[in-house]
Amino acid sequence: RKERGVGGRVKMLHILTSAVFSCHPIHTEPISCIVGRSDILCATFFLLALILHQGAVEKDRTKWGTMSVSTLLGILAALCKELGATVFGVFVAHEIIIALSRSQPEEEEEAG
Repeated sequence: RKERGVGGRVKMLHILTSAVFSCHPIHTEPISCIVGRSDILCATFFLLALILHQGAVEKDRTKWGTMSVSTLLGILAALCKELGATVFGVFVAHEIIIALSRSQPEEEEEAG
């Protein structure tokens, strides 16, 4: 009698099963459920808006085209889920941090 646990087909089935198990997400509700789509869309628009906003204000001058696209993405995030509206508060906090970091070297030069 042939031992099936060592055979090629069974071994390949074990490898395939473990590969599917390792790649398959454990919590599939946000991905497979239509209700969970808003979470993913909100996070996507939120992060894209934040990345574009940071790119628009990091240089010496503001890129208004990029800024308006990031604002539009922030509005889309807010339309997907209420939590997305907080991106505008993050924009303000980011602007304050940028303004403070730009003013510190001037204060240090005046003191020195």
